[in-house]
Formats: sequence, structure tokens, C-alpha cells
Amino acid sequence: MVSVGRVHDTIRLFDLEGNLKKIIYGPDYTEKRHRPRFEYFCQACIGKDEIYASYLNEYILEKNFAEDIVVMDLDGKYKKTLHVGKPICGMEYNENFNRLYLSTNDYPQFGYIQL
Repeated sequence: MVSVGRVHDTIRLFDLEGNLKKIIYGPDYTEKRHRPRFEYFCQACIGKDEIYASYLNEYILEKNFAEDIVVMDLDGKYKKTLHVGKPICGMEYNENFNRLYLSTNDYPQFGYIQL
């Protein structure tokens, strides 16, 4: 399982019993919150061998949804950034087709990225 920190530039990975396995720290992570009204990772999901997380890194009141997806390996090492160009409000991975399905707050409202 995966959970995002939103205002704490972190992603937390859990096993199926709910035990914390690992914390992935984002590039702007600090122990003390210097920018309390910033939002970082918005949503995350785990694929076959990667973690996908929408990344905003912006003042919360200026934008509600991220337009970028950060791709990491299962250890949290950065691989690449996918620029969607549309505000992402939902994201799910489909293992059967190896696709990342997206819901946006724009047109088109639904789509996918073939991985």
C-alpha cells in the first residue's frame, strides 16, 4: 500500500498488514515545514515494478491538481517525470494492460498512459 504526505513531501509504503515499510522523501523535504501552504505529492499508486505519484509542489491556493507524474522504482529512486498537461484528479494502475488510467479536471476527462 502507498500513502502520500501531501503537505510533507513524502510517500509512505506499507505492507498489507498496515506496517510502515519505508518513507520516500521528496526533493523539497525538510524536517520543519518552511512552506506550510504548499502541496507536494497528491496521489500515488503502485504498478508492476514502479511507483507513480502525481506531484504538485505548489502553493495550494493557486492550483488544485497536479499535472506531472513522478515515476520511481519500488525503492523510491527517481526514474522520470511524465508531464500530462492536464489537471489530474484520479489515477489507477491496471496490471492486465500495463496502463495508468487517469481522470482529469479538463477535456478529455478520462484517458490512459500505456506504460
